[in-house]
Amino acid sequence: MPPESLPLHSLIENWRKPAGSRAAGVIFTILLLLAAVTAIVYYTGGTSFSWLHLMYVPIIIAAAVFRIPGGITAALAAGLLLGPYMPLDVPRHIPQETTNWLFRILFFLIAGILTGLFSQWFNDQIDRTRQQSLHDPLTALPNHLSLQIFLRQILDRPGNSRAPVALAVIIISNLQQIIDTLSYRSANVLCLQIADRLRSTSLPQATFYKLQNNILAIAAHDLELQHFLDLCRQVTHNLKDPFYFEEIPVIINMHVGVVSNEENGESPDEMIQKASIAAHFAEEQNLLYSAYNKNFDTGSVKRLSLLGTMKEALLADELILFLQPKVAIATGKIVGAEALIRWQHPQYGLLSPELFVPEAEKTWLIHPLALFAVKAGLRQLQHWKSAGHELTLSLNLTSHNIQDRGLIAELIDLIKLFNINAANLEIEITERSLITDMKTAAEVLTSLKNIGTKISIDDFGSGYSASSYLQTLPVDAVKIDQSLIVNLFSSSLNTSLVKHMLAAARDLKLTTVAEGVESKELFDMLGEMGCDLAQGYYISKPLSENEFNGWLSSSPWRL
Repeated sequence: MPPESLPLHSLIENWRKPAGSRAAGVIFTILLLLAAVTAIVYYTGGTSFSWLHLMYVPIIIAAAVFRIPGGITAALAAGLLLGPYMPLDVPRHIPQETTNWLFRILFFLIAGILTGLFSQWFNDQIDRTRQQSLHDPLTALPNHLSLQIFLRQILDRPGNSRAPVALAVIIISNLQQIIDTLSYRSANVLCLQIADRLRSTSLPQATFYKLQNNILAIAAHDLELQHFLDLCRQVTHNLKDPFYFEEIPVIINMHVGVVSNEENGESPDEMIQKASIAAHFAEEQNLLYSAYNKNFDTGSVKRLSLLGTMKEALLADELILFLQPKVAIATGKIVGAEALIRWQHPQYGLLSPELFVPEAEKTWLIHPLALFAVKAGLRQLQHWKSAGHELTLSLNLTSHNIQDRGLIAELIDLIKLFNINAANLEIEITERSLITDMKTAAEVLTSLKNIGTKISIDDFGSGYSASSYLQTLPVDAVKIDQSLIVNLFSSSLNTSLVKHMLAAARDLKLTTVAEGVESKELFDMLGEMGCDLAQGYYISKPLSENEFNGWLSSSPWRL
């Protein structure tokens, strides 16, 4: 909760700088105290008694609230009230000496001025601390807390008087690249230039905020969403021109997420979160703008929670392998299976890899997750070997895995440890994954191929890297993406594409696999087109290891 929303803080803020009716109320209270103390001094016998020291109370209050001017004014008023017309001894009608009340005024003035000076210093410290807490120290732009306060002020209004408020979060996605290239100092220089350019953008209806080094925000209220979007476009247009660091022109890459309280957000945190989600979606899709959609973050909390418990899940054996058979189309013979990882979660039940593998890829957890799949797969191959089955097992590895020399070295050692024929193991890498270090990937996959392991490209035809992968990586097989297979009958384009892929694979002497085969008609058609292997629900759904081993003996397909 921001400090401005705390009751005590609000009380202090309301009274340390009173204005309007509050200021009038304080002045009236001070005058009342002056009059009351004057009356008390008079009716208790005059200035020869200690009651006159009560006069310091209204002086200190006036100095504390209205600083030095208040302290001087109250001191003079108090000194005159207890001055020449106030007797030293009322019953005996003894007047004061002039030096007495003049010295008293002097002491009152000293008390008022000193209190006023302290109050001024104290309030300046509060203002300085507040300024620092609400603004970025480098650029002096309002910060995250300042944005929360602004949104809360709008959102806390009663329903009928609540104004529409719109928020845009701007992510500068290439700032880390700029830092890596030009040094950390370049980030500070760019941030200052960005702040100056934002200030030079004449938008009285909007306020700019700096949430993090690479995240900015724009907020406005009482504006139609379309008008707000026009303002955002003006801002991003102004930020497209190059910035300069040591005479080097630098372009920033921006992605903007927009949200409005008319449809989303009943709290500041919620609005900021949703605008940030939209901005990250724009970044992922390489878009300049994206309005928040509730589908963006469906399950995101669940995924984050799963990621946090994955280490414990690995230790508790909650992760299991499912196997989906592959069959040779020409002979109907079972040739192997693809290993598919699943999570038997105690709360959510059986989870598919889409819910946890993509998040694990962003962390160190992808290594132990891949190692689990490798060990479980090799145990399955060991079981088949002891049962006399000469089957191939396909294991999926991510682009991160195949660029991890340490993991591949462990895989080679485990193949030797389990005494498995490496030719019965196939490593599948998806075409959708981005291999950033193609040289390393080619080297580690070649080391696997040298011991007999097969290499396959999964989801072939779904991405843009087919030719690059085929030219660079030591590939043995391609698995045609199921999005092309399921529409083979209904789409002449898909039919043509699959035919050309199969023909190209034959020319390159690559084994072809079709995934997503769900009917006999598809199975037969792919056979006529020259596809080697099929995988899909027509043959079998993914099965647990025990179910698969039982299926081998009862399956209509032959071993």
